[in-house]
Amino acid sequence: MQTIGEYCFSTMNCDIDAENFPVRAEQLRARLRSYPLMLVSQVVMALLLCGLMWDKVSHSVLLGWLAVLYVIHLIETYYWLRYREATRTVAECKSWRRRFIVFVIMVGLAWGSVGLLLFVVDDLAYQALLIFVMLGM
Repeated sequence: MQTIGEYCFSTMNCDIDAENFPVRAEQLRARLRSYPLMLVSQVVMALLLCGLMWDKVSHSVLLGWLAVLYVIHLIETYYWLRYREATRTVAECKSWRRRFIVFVIMVGLAWGSVGLLLFVVDDLAYQALLIFVMLGM
């Protein structure tokens, strides 16, 4: 019997094997090349969001959320700096695929928590700001 994760991954048909390795390896290299721009945009957007919410949301909540997001990105950056050239074999590409899945889930949970942690009751403008940011991320 498959776990939920195994079922989801098997239905997405994203496995890396010898047959599709050249294409998958190039896709990974493209993702790795775009990583610095993605990181800068998320760091700036998170900081901007905290600045805009500073007068409406508890500072400890804002700084805690920002710290969690930045720690996730620091860990991701460590792996990117250390292993960004590791796309030469099927095993290396599979390892990157697993890392991407983990980091996408972690960053997605952090950004998704914005809707709960930074929600401003009775202020439609700030609610619209949250919707705008969350749709953009």
